Formats: sequence, structure tokens, C-alpha cells
Amino acid sequence: MQFRLFITVLLLAFAGSLQAQVGGVTATLIVPQESYISGEDVSVTVNIVNQSGRELAFDGDASKWLSFKVDTREQYFVRETGMVPVMKPLVIPNGTIGRITVNLANLYNLEKSAGYEVKGVIAFKNWDKTVSTPTAPFKVFKGINLKALEFGYSPTPNEAPSTFKYVLQSSDSMESVSADSRGEASRTPVRNNKRLYVRIVDANNGTLSVFPICPLLDVSKPESMLDSKNSLHVFVQTGATSFTYTSVNPAGKVTLRQTHEYDESRTIRPKLRLTNTGNVIVYGGNRRLSSTDYPPEKQNASAISTNLNASVTP
Repeated sequence: MQFRLFITVLLLAFAGSLQAQVGGVTATLIVPQESYISGEDVSVTVNIVNQSGRELAFDGDASKWLSFKVDTREQYFVRETGMVPVMKPLVIPNGTIGRITVNLANLYNLEKSAGYEVKGVIAFKNWDKTVSTPTAPFKVFKGINLKALEFGYSPTPNEAPSTFKYVLQSSDSMESVSADSRGEASRTPVRNNKRLYVRIVDANNGTLSVFPICPLLDVSKPESMLDSKNSLHVFVQTGATSFTYTSVNPAGKVTLRQTHEYDESRTIRPKLRLTNTGNVIVYGGNRRLSSTDYPPEKQNASAISTNLNASVTP
């Protein structure tokens, strides 16, 4: 009886190894964050390592050969909502790694707060074989609401405006994940990696878009206001003496990102101000050029003094 059990276990292990590797082809799956906010894009990367001794060619219609299996640790049913999209054909020479990135949020309903597990399955139809990646975990949870700003918006002047809201939310992410030269996942703990998100919702609180805009310190108290065009302006402390300024339009596009800091004496703290013409400006302190600026600045100066003489609304 024990001998039969040993043989059964051995066969199952052998079958599992066949599924994980076929003819020198292995695969891994990278989920770049440990946690996501509900509604956020969950872009995962499948790394296909080719040591088969031949070139591998995959059709541009990735749904023919790539699929995913998503489950939750809480045993919730995860509804499939789409298929892997059509992409460029993927050719992987022997001895190299091919990569394909897919947004799982377009394939599955990941709105429920839960612990998820995902694995990729690659089908080799000519060989009648499949290769599965190891399972990768990630979490989805609802963000913490910090502030909501209501606004009206219509795509054209002839349409009656509908009611929407910008919702500022905070979220924690304790690890970042990357791939090494072999395509293996490498998790790096990140301390205090809290992020600030903007979520845009309609009158029924349906999410239209959600995205992170900057890091968020425990001491941060985000400032926010709307301008005359109903664009959202957010000013957040992201360093000991530095601040990130971001503007988002009603369509959910980031139109401006800047870095500001205290003045040279470290006595004047920059703040948001609304001008008499309905524009929002950063008042006080200095502007510091940064590689994260959007749109990128072409100036060579390292700092720009903020206009202290603008006409502002108290």
C-alpha cells in the first residue's frame, strides 16, 4: 500500500514537472506590485524562456496560445470578462526570453477586495503540450477615501452636463516586484510605500478610471481644488522639503506634474491658490525641475521661483 502511494506521488510530481517545462521551454509570471486598489490596472508580464534548441514563433492573436487562471484565496468566483488581446507576433530565438504584458483587469472582474492568485498557461498546439507559470499572488482592496470633489462635465457644448466626482484615495504597497535575468520574480520590500490615487466616478459611483499620481507620506495632508475648467489640482508633500503638484482633467488624463520645495530660507511653504480668473497656481517656495515632470521641461535651470505677486483668492 505504501509502495503504491509512493508511486502515485512520484507520477503526480513527474506530471507537474512536465507541465512546468516542455522541451526546454519554461515560463514565469511577474505581478509588479503586491497590492492594487479596486479598479486599478493589473498589468502582468509572462516571461517565456526558450532553451528548446529552436526558434519559437507565436501568433499575434495571443488568445490562441495564452490564457490565465485567476482564483481567490477566499474561494470567491472570479468572473472572466475578456480575452487576451491581439498583439504583435512574438518570436523568441533559442537562448533568449520572450515577454508579453497583459492587463488582467481587462480579462477578469477584480473589483472585489480579496487575495488573488494568477498563473499563465501557454499552449503549444503543434506539440499538443502546455506550459504553466508558477502561481503569483496579489491583493486587491478598496482605497481609503480622503476627499471627494464633485463636478459637471459634458463631452460637447450641446449636451447637458452629467455629475461626476474626483475621489482622492490612499493605498499601501509593501513590496515591488521585478524580474531577474532569468525571468524569475524578485520581491523587494519597500518601507512606507503609500500612494495617492485619483478615482473618477459617475453619478452612480461607477468607476470610470483610477490611477496613482504620487507617493504619500504618513504626514502628508493633500491639498486639492478645482479650476474654472473643472480640472483637479492636487498638491502633496512627498519628501522632507519637497512636494508634488499634479493636475488631472475631467477625461482622466494627467495634464501637469511638477516638483516644488521650500524656498532657500526654508520658511515659505508652497501651497495651492485659486486666482481671480479661476486658475490654480502654486504659491510660494521654488519649483524644482525633475525627471518626473510632465510635460518635460526644456529649461536648464535647476529651480524656478514661484510667482508671489499673482492675484489670488484668499
